Amino acid sequence: MQIVVHTKIPDDSSLRHQWNGLLQRMERPQVSYTYEWAVAVSRAYAASLQPLLLTAYRQRTLAGVVALVKDATGKRLSFLTASTADYCDFISSLNDRAEFIERVVLELRRMGACEIRLANLPADSVSVNTLQAALRKARYSHFARSAYCCAQVPLVSDEDRMQTRTSTWSRLKRLSKIWAKHGRVTVSHQQNWDELSREFPDLATAHVERFLAAGRVSNLVRQERRAFLLELGKLLSAQGSLTLSTLKLDGRTIAWNYGFRFGGNWFWYQPAFDRDMAHLSPGTYLLCEILRQASEDPQIHTVDLGLGDEEYKERYSKAGRMTLHITASSGRRAWLNCNASEKKFQEMDSPVGSTSSRHVPCSSSPAQTKSCFSRAPPRSRSAPIYAYNPSHSSCLRPPLCSTRQKLEPWITSCALLNASIPAAQMDSRSQIWKAFPFIFVGCRNFKASR
Repeated sequence: MQIVVHTKIPDDSSLRHQWNGLLQRMERPQVSYTYEWAVAVSRAYAASLQPLLLTAYRQRTLAGVVALVKDATGKRLSFLTASTADYCDFISSLNDRAEFIERVVLELRRMGACEIRLANLPADSVSVNTLQAALRKARYSHFARSAYCCAQVPLVSDEDRMQTRTSTWSRLKRLSKIWAKHGRVTVSHQQNWDELSREFPDLATAHVERFLAAGRVSNLVRQERRAFLLELGKLLSAQGSLTLSTLKLDGRTIAWNYGFRFGGNWFWYQPAFDRDMAHLSPGTYLLCEILRQASEDPQIHTVDLGLGDEEYKERYSKAGRMTLHITASSGRRAWLNCNASEKKFQEMDSPVGSTSSRHVPCSSSPAQTKSCFSRAPPRSRSAPIYAYNPSHSSCLRPPLCSTRQKLEPWITSCALLNASIPAAQMDSRSQIWKAFPFIFVGCRNFKASR
């Protein structure tokens, strides 16, 4: 087995074909392991990430692949897709996994990697024990901690399908009686790029409004995140893995799920709904429709609700999949520093007003954090930048910092919410503006009261 190192994700159709073919030979293939996901991340975050792709070949046949990212020094490495994917792993067949991981770790050691942080590695993956053995052999100090628990609805047996179908049908029947008083309801699941490009701005705007109302900031205020979701949607729609689910009332979309159907899994990845219709529970209606349809599809064996501590997931999920965060370091001093950092991370909680985090408790481990986001670019109209009034105690406060760079995401989120709503619709969204007393700050130079 020969290791080949790339400093970018090659635009190679042969590599794509072999990569995705190899993925299908894994014990539990995931959409986040695909070539398309790695390419979308590398393109969207090109300005801030330095990919490091390691491939293994037997003669001319691809036997393994892992996409990493390195820092500016090239000494610290992590999974390339860790910040966007619920699961990350070493991609190879089961028989080649041990040899592939051992050769990758030895290659990283030869390259002088002093710290390796591998997040979102499934706890039930065969890579876990193999990786720890390879790290010991390469003389890396390492430890693993529980990271996240992804809520899941299993549909393996006929009993599982019947229970899911019965429970969702009863909820849908009750909700349908309420919705019938307001208009005609339709649910669709699209897999084409044109539909995503039309719906994405409204989906993202709705997500930002909901986060701000909850005192949180969506991470799609960042251009990179928006570009990633659009690029990923374009690539996966061509492969038939993208599934954009929408709920419409009299032709107007009021709930969305940017999801995937891949490898027998239906992913509830990026849901959003119109806050003006929250009293009708549009998100619940859409999720129940997805569960009902999944229970009737013999090719779907799991509905993955992903990371998040939302209460509604407890009502539907019957299982969960744990992930681990494995940290390895060379040298005693580096190990102690790394260990201290990990303990500090576990003790920290995400502050209100910073990049939002989701927590999912799992019966076998404490809750952990993961980012989730959504936001579309502002529509073209001149709009001033607004900042939050800190005197309003129940509202979103700016982060405790003084530099413009740190305040930028917070200010941008407020500005994008303002810019995304045309003036003609201000009255219809009056509840938002009453709940959020903004103060004018200015487009170029600003000061935030604290």
